[in-house]
Amino acid sequence: MREDKLKVVASEDHHLVRVLQNLRRQDRVELLASGTLDPLAQFRWARENGQCWAVLLPSGAACAVGGIIPVAGSDNAAVWLMGTDELTQHWREFLRRSRAYVDALHEIRPVLFNRVHADNEIHLRWLRWAGFIILPEPCFVGNHSAVFHEFIRIRKT
Repeated sequence: MREDKLKVVASEDHHLVRVLQNLRRQDRVELLASGTLDPLAQFRWARENGQCWAVLLPSGAACAVGGIIPVAGSDNAAVWLMGTDELTQHWREFLRRSRAYVDALHEIRPVLFNRVHADNEIHLRWLRWAGFIILPEPCFVGNHSAVFHEFIRIRKT
């Protein structure tokens, strides 16, 4: 039996700060392209208005933060995840465990969606692996009309 090395906990400010300070290059590009001016304030807002978790390394340091933000008056929720390069050191465990976490999010909201920067290949691959559908038509976001793709996953009944 495998021993899990990653731990998932409710996110706190120090988790958000550490991930932002060590953000994967492509996640930073995506965040800036989306027009987010104050990422820490955005993450705090997401935590206050939804549910957010941190993925911790064996050392206790956060290597990813993510969560869902319910859309008022609907069954939908925006799902999001940002990580550091350290998460890739534990990619097998992350993949093995992440589908169960995505399934658990469907217990909260049956429709999960958001958008991903078109160049964020790691996120695009993981989203497909986790059962999300990447919509083929690009959408343009932010001041510089960065190319994003919307994605969605609908709970199977």
